[in-house]
Amino acid sequence: MSKYPKNKIISFIAVLIMFISCFLPLSSYSINIFELAKVTKLYFILILPLVAVILFHLIYLNYFRLARIVFAIILFPFFVSILYLMIMVEIKIEMFSMIGIGFYLILLSLVLGIVFSKSDDSKIFFCDKKNIQEF
Repeated sequence: MSKYPKNKIISFIAVLIMFISCFLPLSSYSINIFELAKVTKLYFILILPLVAVILFHLIYLNYFRLARIVFAIILFPFFVSILYLMIMVEIKIEMFSMIGIGFYLILLSLVLGIVFSKSDDSKIFFCDKKNIQEF
């Protein structure tokens, strides 16, 4: 029998996919997240690999609710950017052909992380259920 439950393993895989997708092309121009930050001078994009490492640590320590919140906070800008592109780009078929595998994998990993970062015995933020009941 595995030491880790199924949800924890899938959450680990989602974080690993997120970290690897930072090095894959985000668009058909084969530009990854680091080159995108250098070209656009939007250096806050570089926080994504750091967030992946933090999420791995949170899931390892069984802070599933906090990890789910972080997954959702990271998913929001990607969802807004997709909606923005769908509104601003007139030819929608070409937009989806321009998006690369890295962008799709980041979205997939964020959705998997939100869905599977749950457990019945998870810790709430940085407290155990025992500590909460004592208060």
